[in-house]
Amino acid sequence: MGEAISVEKCVAIGLYLLWSSAEDQTIVHLFGGGCSTVNLISKEFLAAVIEVLEERWLSMMTREEKPEHLQELYAVSGFPQAVGALDGCHTPISPPQKCVVDYYNFKGW
Repeated sequence: MGEAISVEKCVAIGLYLLWSSAEDQTIVHLFGGGCSTVNLISKEFLAAVIEVLEERWLSMMTREEKPEHLQELYAVSGFPQAVGALDGCHTPISPPQKCVVDYYNFKGW
């Protein structure tokens, strides 16, 4: 059986995984250990983060609040029957001219 991995190292690995788009092999190279260990640490770290922060940061709307959320999001986005949206990365592209409107993003390109 190998040596135990410190909590500090597990947190460092977990934070690095959240911060970067690195694959397990890169994490292994940076922090040591093996791919299966990095995979286990990432699962345990994310489970702990969710357990501690989920109730504080994620809450579902009530049935009574839903119509207001639908109306608010429609007013700012034009998306009907949507109660939320996720942000993401946008890559500039040249969309087909016949459907430019379908490729709109809030950054204007």
